[in-house]
Amino acid sequence: MEVLTTIDANLKLSSLAERINEEHQACERCLRDGLQHAINAGNLLIEAKGLCQHGTWTDWLRAHCAVSERTAQLYMRVARGLPLLEAKAQRVADLTLREAIALLAEPTHPDDDVLEAMYARVREMSAALEQATSLGEVLMLRDVASRLHREAVKTKTVERMSLGQRPAICFWAGALVWAEEHGIDGNALFAGLGAEVIT
Repeated sequence: MEVLTTIDANLKLSSLAERINEEHQACERCLRDGLQHAINAGNLLIEAKGLCQHGTWTDWLRAHCAVSERTAQLYMRVARGLPLLEAKAQRVADLTLREAIALLAEPTHPDDDVLEAMYARVREMSAALEQATSLGEVLMLRDVASRLHREAVKTKTVERMSLGQRPAICFWAGALVWAEEHGIDGNALFAGLGAEVIT
């Protein structure tokens, strides 16, 4: 009888351990998902704040959102800090919101303002590329990307940028998608470049 009880207890413990581990993994996934939701909310808040007339933001936030002003500021900070997080962390997707905030609070590099400004310019270029309606516009943006990339190399900012955020890579990835979506041969993007192809 005692042997049967020990076997039952061991089976129950094994089952409990499996369920505990499943719940723990689910909890860790939720914590990591929390950062992505904070970034998404931050981007939406940034957009909403940009649409509000000067001085009406906090009133609008209180009237329409179930988030405190302090939390909204935190979400926007994380959203704006995404490029810096990408530069500091191996995989942003593995960070919790708390870890992301801690990384953003770390002492900054003397050139972080330069890096942040470069990221902002790359985002603007990428947004303009998505809105482009003609090959001429895309070729003008190619020149912008080339100048940005040369500037990033000259200031050594490029060394601190994640690969996917570098001006040239952002441009060429977006431009090739644009060409395909608009039924244009990708080779047209290289027109007039000669030997100087940005990489």
